[in-house]
Amino acid sequence: MYCDFCGIKLSYNVKYCRHCGRQLRDRSGDTQPLPVIDDAFLNNTKGQVLGSEPWYKWSFKKKTLVNGSKVRKILYYLFSLTTIAALLYILATFKTIKEYQTLIAIAGGLFAIYIWWKR
Repeated sequence: MYCDFCGIKLSYNVKYCRHCGRQLRDRSGDTQPLPVIDDAFLNNTKGQVLGSEPWYKWSFKKKTLVNGSKVRKILYYLFSLTTIAALLYILATFKTIKEYQTLIAIAGGLFAIYIWWKR
């Protein structure tokens, strides 16, 4: 027997979960039979639910950089290269742990912005 809420394995005759504390459903009241699904039902709904083509042939739009303009792309790449060069210079010349921590914080922030931009 397993908890309906957290999925932890439980003893047979318990009314409450030992892990999450929630009250379990009474299994004796659950006596309704499961619905029978035959081939005719599956064949009738298959075309309506799945569509006319398989999932691997679906086409998705590719995301482009802001409006796809070449000037913005060039500025984006120029900014990226400048930032990487500055971070490498700082990494090569840092003298204290505080400078290193600041560098890592800046690099992490820029990486988060990059991931957000590319989503």
